[in-house]
Amino acid sequence: MKFKRSSSLKNISSNMSVAIILKSLILAYVISLIAFLIEGGIIHFTKVSEDIIPLSVSIISGLSILFAGIYIAKKTESRGWLNGGLVGLLYILIITIISYFLIPGYQVELAVLGRMIIGFIMGAVGGIIGVNL
Repeated sequence: MKFKRSSSLKNISSNMSVAIILKSLILAYVISLIAFLIEGGIIHFTKVSEDIIPLSVSIISGLSILFAGIYIAKKTESRGWLNGGLVGLLYILIITIISYFLIPGYQVELAVLGRMIIGFIMGAVGGIIGVNL
């Protein structure tokens, strides 16, 4: 006698995955926000040049994605590279969509694809680290 797999069990697993992905994205954005506020304070209250902003944004975003990748991998306990990469990709995609609607004249260029690839890689590395912790 064969038993059919319950579709409700599949839905619960799917809903948990979406919830974990959302929590990972929120974690990444909170880390980014805190780091950007600290960076803004440093630039405002010291003589640090504003020329560091593009580089620091890339570093902060990359580290935020890395930590989100670690978080999702620890929660899912499998396919860390894939889940982490997905979070990294979504992080960049969401920022790109928000930028498109909020910044007048913003154009999606080839550089966005590069950022998405780097986001995926940083998330995947975080996922690999998270699975092995």
